[in-house]
Amino acid sequence: MFCRRLRRKTSRFSFVYAACWSAAAWHHRQLLPAAHAFVSAYAYAISCENYHQHQLQTSSKIRSGWGHHGTSGTQQQSQGRRTFGVKQLNSSSSSTRQFLTRNDADNESTRMHAFETWRDGSEEVISKCVLPLSSKSHKGSSGRIGVLGGSAQFTGAPYYAAMASLKAGADLAFVFCAEEACLPIKCYSPELMVTSIYSASKFDELVATNQLESDEANKLVNKMVKKVTRMMNRLHVLIIGPGLGRCPLVFTAVTQIIREARSQGIPLVLDADALFLLTQEESYQNGLFHEPNCSTPYILTPNVVEYNRLVESMPAEDYWKDAIICKKGAVDEIVHAASSAEPLRCSEAGGLKRSGGIGDVLAGTTGTLVAWNQIMSQQQNADTTSKDLPLACWSACCFVKQATGRAYKVHGRAMTAPDVLDSLGPTVNELTNV
Repeated sequence: MFCRRLRRKTSRFSFVYAACWSAAAWHHRQLLPAAHAFVSAYAYAISCENYHQHQLQTSSKIRSGWGHHGTSGTQQQSQGRRTFGVKQLNSSSSSTRQFLTRNDADNESTRMHAFETWRDGSEEVISKCVLPLSSKSHKGSSGRIGVLGGSAQFTGAPYYAAMASLKAGADLAFVFCAEEACLPIKCYSPELMVTSIYSASKFDELVATNQLESDEANKLVNKMVKKVTRMMNRLHVLIIGPGLGRCPLVFTAVTQIIREARSQGIPLVLDADALFLLTQEESYQNGLFHEPNCSTPYILTPNVVEYNRLVESMPAEDYWKDAIICKKGAVDEIVHAASSAEPLRCSEAGGLKRSGGIGDVLAGTTGTLVAWNQIMSQQQNADTTSKDLPLACWSACCFVKQATGRAYKVHGRAMTAPDVLDSLGPTVNELTNV
């Protein structure tokens, strides 16, 4: 904060800073020390300004690409343009495609929030992203979250996502999963409302016998789609991907569910296997996120591997132009692909243990913040979704980073995802002044 103020009022602030010190020395009738204090303090303030300018130049080089996650961080400039998170794709010709572009001339006028930790901007974030509690609230008014995932093999991921949404502050969490995962997830917690939407064994049998286009396969896929879509009018957000698995028939159903959710205006959070779905052949990708008249927000939450895979398989240069992308890493970065603003950066210190399930916790927490964004937009009768949704995703990253750090301090190397879940509620309460 001190350095940012120096940047805005450099010379005047330096002079006033020095004058204060000299006045203090003058008050004690020490004339020579007063002059010395003035010169020393003024030189110190100027050095702070120079150091801050150096930091700005360094950070701009870092932000020119998401290079700290293993991709190239070289700043690419061409006729006043700069690219963020760029992955150049070599095709059969020498042409390349770029994922996200940012215009330097637009950055100053459309710059997103400069703070990188919760402490820097907590008051603004709470007012814009955190749904206030009220005595007039009813069950479900703080968020109804849907989680589509959970297969015969993976039952923990949807549990972590759904429970994280509740620990972050949502009221109700619904899990739509395979029949084989239904009972285990119900046994994990009585808080979750778990619905079986397909039989993994039947799907696997159809895949094994190459009956993907059979009438039986179409019937089962349509049944799965209907079981989810008939619940959409009760949801504020739908999280897709945790523990989903990679069955082709499940992917076929999920593409239809995504289209229906967007047509109904249900925001989506896509993670894990749902991101893998987006990298498959165009029969899955075609028309999912490129409808000309659809403005329903959706959030992608890739880690570095998933992000690289997404970029390499991108069907068109501006395919995800309406997406909000939350790239997970040592420093999380959130960017609205259609915006010319620089990415939001979450520099909160988390734990050093990278146990499985933390990404699912972030997906669930993000779901709650997205639901709050929708609810607050409806309450205020204002379209704040596109403006504040990246900030909501940034808030979710702050919550999970701090919860992970808190859990790590207690458990160290033994920390697991349930420990992060236990820390998430107290962390959210502390940060939101509850």
